[in-house]
Amino acid sequence: MSDRRNLSGRLGVFAAIWFVLGATQAIADVRNLYTVEGVPVDERAADELTAKSQGIEKAQQEALQGLIEKITLRDNYDQLPEVDQKTVQQTIRDYAVANEKFGGGRYLATLTVRFKRAAVRALLTQNKVPIAETVSRPVVVLPVYRAAGSVLLWDDPNPWFSAWANRPSPNGLLPLVVPLGDFSDIAVLSAEQALNGEEDRLSAIAEKYDAIGTLVTVAELDIDPRTGAPSIQVSMTRFGKTDTGRVFVRSFAGTPDRGVDVLLKDAVEALIIRAEEDWKRDNLQSFSAQQRISIHVPLTSLKNWLTIRNRLGRVSPIIDLSLVRLSVSEALVDIRYSGGPDQLRRSMAQSDLDLEFAKEDSRYVLRLGR
Repeated sequence: MSDRRNLSGRLGVFAAIWFVLGATQAIADVRNLYTVEGVPVDERAADELTAKSQGIEKAQQEALQGLIEKITLRDNYDQLPEVDQKTVQQTIRDYAVANEKFGGGRYLATLTVRFKRAAVRALLTQNKVPIAETVSRPVVVLPVYRAAGSVLLWDDPNPWFSAWANRPSPNGLLPLVVPLGDFSDIAVLSAEQALNGEEDRLSAIAEKYDAIGTLVTVAELDIDPRTGAPSIQVSMTRFGKTDTGRVFVRSFAGTPDRGVDVLLKDAVEALIIRAEEDWKRDNLQSFSAQQRISIHVPLTSLKNWLTIRNRLGRVSPIIDLSLVRLSVSEALVDIRYSGGPDQLRRSMAQSDLDLEFAKEDSRYVLRLGR
């Protein structure tokens, strides 16, 4: 009995220390979102120093503009504050310069700019613009192409697959991954299985790429026999741990002199925007709507608790959390967060934490997802 009490005591002391460290880690993880890397600078002026000063200012403004657009809905872009150097000075934490080149009144460089989370949030709060800070784990895109009675996925040629593969990965809150399409992918999933939404096979391909889910995008080509004009009907269905069954359908019409490849490229852009906006809308935080929730965490070991605590530090809607009670078998945590329970659950799932409401006990329970 004394050994068990000693273990519980050691666990409590260690957990209290880890809670303090974990709070620091939570801030650090969210701050990563407010770091903008790889901002190009290419400025000309009467001399190199003037070009450098002007170029860095423009790059900082570009970085801030890109950041606030990344975490807000397109529907709210007209409400965004004007970004100028004064706004930058209010929100910037620091910046770093790499790959500098001077010559002939020209300045070239690459900037990494870090912004202050609280300052950016305050800026958007003043304009009544809600934000989303939850970065999804990767989602695998499966481009299924239907043409002339055939259903293609891994086949070559598949112009729909190529349109996705040739598009650079979006730099938003929803990372999208296009599979390699090699023999190991073919062994996991067929075109028909993807088209039919066979969830066990879709889960297998997602797991292969360490993704949280899949996005089955289907494009069906039709050519007008009278005019030769192409049209494409596309659909997008999300499958996965936190969002299954949502379907988006849209048509794209072309002209005889506009190639199918261009039409497919336009369709890819439209689907990326829609998927990103859906994700942001699902994870919007209301600055005024904050809630508290008590969560029971069953424990199997100290390592189990430390893993859960570390992952909680990456859940962006959490404003603060406190450890109410800790024993060898269970922890009770109070969390203050923005948004609703579904948003919190969805954000926790990105860190492989499963939050469920246990009806029999009328309480929320949190467990490791994997």
